[in-house]
Formats: sequence, structure tokens, C-alpha cells
Amino acid sequence: MFILMTGCSKAPSDIPLATGTSLAFDTIISITIYENTSDSPLTKEDAELVINQVNSLCTEYENMFSKTIKGSDIDQINHADGQPICVHPETFMLIKESIKYSEKTNGLIDITVSGAKALWDFSTQDENADSTTIPSDSKIQKALKHVDYHMITLDESYNTVTLSDPDAQIDLGFIAKGYIADKIKEYLIENDIENAIINLGGNVLTLGQKPSGQAFIVGIEKPFDKETFIDKIPVSGRSVVTSGIYERYFKAEGTLYHHIIDPQTGYPVNTDLLSATIIADTSMQADALSTTCILLGKEKAMEYLINQPEVSAILVTNDYEIIKINIK
Repeated sequence: MFILMTGCSKAPSDIPLATGTSLAFDTIISITIYENTSDSPLTKEDAELVINQVNSLCTEYENMFSKTIKGSDIDQINHADGQPICVHPETFMLIKESIKYSEKTNGLIDITVSGAKALWDFSTQDENADSTTIPSDSKIQKALKHVDYHMITLDESYNTVTLSDPDAQIDLGFIAKGYIADKIKEYLIENDIENAIINLGGNVLTLGQKPSGQAFIVGIEKPFDKETFIDKIPVSGRSVVTSGIYERYFKAEGTLYHHIIDPQTGYPVNTDLLSATIIADTSMQADALSTTCILLGKEKAMEYLINQPEVSAILVTNDYEIIKINIK
């Protein structure tokens, strides 16, 4: 998914005041800030200072939520040998919210799937991978013994998290980027920024609109074709997040294996959706729902989304049927 900058007004007011990129959670974070449209002045220097501060904010969250950074909240939980770990209130809240999605989806969302997921290597999009790239079924079944969100115990009195299985592991990957995008937006608002685009590796969150009064345009990429957009969505003040099986994958013996793992089987989920794009008020909700839809598949995803009128969606099936839900 890309933010389309072409075709924008050539008026000076629509030229970004400042842009900046950084790296966190193994993804590129991009912030673009535009002029304010109210009487509150905003200089280029002000905007650049805020972007630098956002970079520091992202580092703080990475040090809380990352599974791979030694000493992070998640790292401490995963290596506590079943002992309770006191975590930052935001980490506690994010784990609690993740468990809610697990309950809503009957375990299709499970943040303890990390051990099974680690068996798969999707670092390269190899179209002709060797069959040895596929983990053995015995290893997958062994890992599945440690996948169950019911193993997580939360104590709100002390903000402690306990894994009853010492070999279980938590991974907040399906929701953390969305949460951080929302916190960046809050920070921009607190610093009197009125119009901006936040992009965390495809998690797009908009603040306000272009200074000319036009909405930002977000292009939805066609699965397996980076040069083509299936749609272009006008967005003001909302988030757009796409999950798809084409993002990280490999092919072995003619079969495509993608990075969205079914916690009930340990294998890439057997889904009839190539991608799911969610438009929502918060990026955390859009992030979680986009992954949920892929796991649910076409029919169940449609049923799930129709009951949430505040959320819009574009689903692309494996035969490239485009299904729009709650989009006027």
C-alpha cells in the first residue's frame, strides 16, 4: 500500500513542510507534516523538531514491545521461566487487547503463536524454494504444544504478566505497529500539528487533510503486482492498513507458503483472501482487523465486518474479486 503523492495540487500549501524516516521494528517509519490550516503558525523548523522527537518515541516503544530486543517487556516475559513480570502499563494494555481479539476469533488470533511462526523463514520471496525450507511436521506439532493464549495470566493490581508455560512466547507483531501509529498521531496533535501522514511499513494513518482542503489519497496495491493499484481511497483523519499473503512468502514445489500462520495448525492459514484492507478511526483496530480477516477467510470476514459499521474494508479474493464493505 502506498500514499499517492502524484496529482497533488502544485499550490505551495500542499508541499510538505518536513519529512523524515527512521527504522524500528524492522520497518521504515515515515512522517510527513504539512502546513497548518488554522491561525496557529507552524514553521519548517517546528515540524522537523517534532519528527526528531517522534523518532525517539518510536525507539521507546520498540524497547517495550520488541520480541528481539534483550530487556524489553516482551523479552522479559518470554524468558521468565513462568514467573510474573511487571511491565509498562502500555505493554499490559496491549497484551490485554490482544487477548480480546483471541476471544472474539476463537483463537484464530493468538499472540503465543510466536514459537510456531519462528520455524518458518519468509525473509526472501523465493519462487522456487527447496522443499527443505518447509519445517517438518514433527517440529510444528512440538511448537504447537506451547501455543495457547490461555497460558497468559494478567494481574491488573500489579501490571504483571505470567506465562504458565515457560516455553511459550508472546509476539505483539499483529497489533503493535497500529498502536504506535496511533500514539504518534496523539503526539503530533499535542504539538499542534494539524495535517500529516504517518506510515509504519504500510500502516497508514492520516491527521487532518491536505492544506488545500483535499483528502489524502491512499493507493491499495494489487496483490503480487507492485505496479498496479486496485483502488485509490480518499482519507482524512483515519487509518488504512492492508494485510496480505503476498507480503512475505516463498514457493516450494508449486505451493505458496505465506507469513500469516494459523495458530491452530502451525502452517500458513488456508485462506481464500489475497489481501484485506481496513479503514478505521484507529490504526490499532485496522492493524488487528486486517490480519483477522485473512485468518477468517472471505465469508466469515464479511460477516465479521458487516456488524462493525464504523469500519470500512476492501477484500481481494484469490480469484481477484474485489469486495467492498461499508464503503460509500
